[in-house]
Amino acid sequence: MVPVIRLAIDDVAVEIRLWPNLAPKTVAALLGSLPVDTTMRHCKWSGDACFAELDSGPIMSITKLESAVTSIYPGTLVIRPKNTVVPTAELLLSYGDAEYRWPTDRMSVTPVGDAQGDTTSLFAVMAKMATAGHTRVRVTRSEAAAL
Repeated sequence: MVPVIRLAIDDVAVEIRLWPNLAPKTVAALLGSLPVDTTMRHCKWSGDACFAELDSGPIMSITKLESAVTSIYPGTLVIRPKNTVVPTAELLLSYGDAEYRWPTDRMSVTPVGDAQGDTTSLFAVMAKMATAGHTRVRVTRSEAAAL
């Protein structure tokens, strides 16, 4: 069985099927860091995506990328491990085409899963954050499991 998590922004939630075969250490650390209840913000340079900083749990032990990418397709969940510049990890979900960027250049992230089912409502809430500001996000283990 493939692990599934639930990501909820405001009153809208989506199930995310994780990819332990692609990023086993990062997925395990993310699962071990749940539940997460924090602030989510719209990305400034990365395009159609929102992010949340992660600052506790096993995810903080991850410092290396797995299956690194820069392009982030709609519905893809990625993790940027902590590094020497930023002492927190970042969880980022795209709602459109995105590319992980800092002001200086593109950077790589670890893809860890993809949203399942109808994402229309969640993506609309995320898009509004571009002008409406930040909101709360809660990430928990899901009772669902993908085969």
